[in-house]
Amino acid sequence: MGVVLVGAVITFNVSLGGMKGITFVQAFQYWVKMFAISVPMFILFAVVGGYSGHMKTFGNTGDEGKSLPSF
Repeated sequence: MGVVLVGAVITFNVSLGGMKGITFVQAFQYWVKMFAISVPMFILFAVVGGYSGHMKTFGNTGDEGKSLPSF
């Protein structure tokens, strides 16, 4: 269903605007792909703990007595 919907939107945009429509379609696809990649990444960071969560696992290497910066 999603493929058909996106195909219809792309066909509609291209038929109305020619090259201008194609440019808008490419911009739309870029943002959809960036959203589709970034959302799972942020969810994984929230579940796994991100960078600081893994650094605490390995401990301080060479900086005994210093803690990791917190944000």
